[in-house]
Amino acid sequence: MEIVEFVGAALATVNEETQVSLEGMTVEQLLHRPSPTSNNMAWLAWHIARTQDQRASLLTGRDHLWIADGWHAKFG
Repeated sequence: MEIVEFVGAALATVNEETQVSLEGMTVEQLLHRPSPTSNNMAWLAWHIARTQDQRASLLTGRDHLWIADGWHAKFG
């Protein structure tokens, strides 16, 4: 298995596990912070997605989709 295939498989696994973890959660649950210094599940899912975007960008030599597709502007 080549490195690109390995990383692609790892990113796919993280994506699948994240989706399973969040499945069925309400907005209230996604936004709940267990403590004042904790991040909520919605932020953690966003952070995972951005990290994957960054890693894929490094492997492909393309711009981050966050920027290339204008998501940064949509989210302010």
